[in-house]
Amino acid sequence: MADTSTALTSADIVAAAYDAIARGDGEAFVGLLADDVVLIEPEGHPYPGTWTGKDSVVAALPGLLGALQLQGLKVHGLFAEGENVIGMIEMTCASRSGQPVVAEVLEHWVVRGGKVVQTKPYYHSCLTLSQELAS
Repeated sequence: MADTSTALTSADIVAAAYDAIARGDGEAFVGLLADDVVLIEPEGHPYPGTWTGKDSVVAALPGLLGALQLQGLKVHGLFAEGENVIGMIEMTCASRSGQPVVAEVLEHWVVRGGKVVQTKPYYHSCLTLSQELAS
């Protein structure tokens, strides 16, 4: 009997990651990460840095999510070429004043062997995000 199952594409993996983030399902998100994953947040982000390794990323998640106060995530598109996926997203975060801040973001994901090995976001206005969310 032939195997008719279809392997998940890189875009499928990234879509699952966004879905897990939107649902607040940290366990599902972490399950998509490679052991040697690298997460890069730029200077100007409320919680900048580079985290290497799944344990490092897991340890950083409370700080990252706490800094963003994520209230919503909308995926506008995923564009994939092999192991590279670009996600066009819109994040709604809570500002210090409690008013929502909408951040437009492009994220470059690299997926190998069905696991995320790198993610690096590019914010449309990192300065505004940092000013509105920083304590």
